[in-house]
Amino acid sequence: MLMMQTKRDKLIYEGLTYKLRGILFEASKELGIYRSEKQYCDVIEKLLKERGIPYEREKRLPPSFE
Repeated sequence: MLMMQTKRDKLIYEGLTYKLRGILFEASKELGIYRSEKQYCDVIEKLLKERGIPYEREKRLPPSFE
């Protein structure tokens, strides 16, 4: 089955999305499985810094439920 790409399917930040996917893949490859969330976050943060991509780590959000 051939899937047609629509305007709705396009990524808004295609270049940034490509870079972030690469970072996530690299972190996963570096750490493997069965690591803590903090360990993954530490590696992802390191890779974001190395590539000069601005970010906020673990930003607090207001509760979205009662």
